[in-house]
Amino acid sequence: RTRMRLVICGHAPVLGALTTNLINLQPRVLAFQLSCFAGFLLYLGASDLLPHVHERPRGALILSTIAGLFTAGLIV
Repeated sequence: RTRMRLVICGHAPVLGALTTNLINLQPRVLAFQLSCFAGFLLYLGASDLLPHVHERPRGALILSTIAGLFTAGLIV
C-alpha cells in the first residue's frame, strides 16, 4: 500500500505538468486561480505561525512577523 502511494505521489506532478498542454486556460482565469491558491497557502502559513508568536511573545518573533507582513504588502 505505502509503495503504491509513493508511486502515485511521484507521478502526480509529472502527469499534472503534462495535462497543462491539453487544457487551454485564459490568462484572466489562470491569474484568478493562482491568486486564490496563493492566498490559501499564505493563510495556512499564517495560521500555523501566528500562534507560535503569541505563545512566546519574544521581540524577534514579533518583529519577524511584522517584517513579513510589510514585505508582503510591498510585493502586492
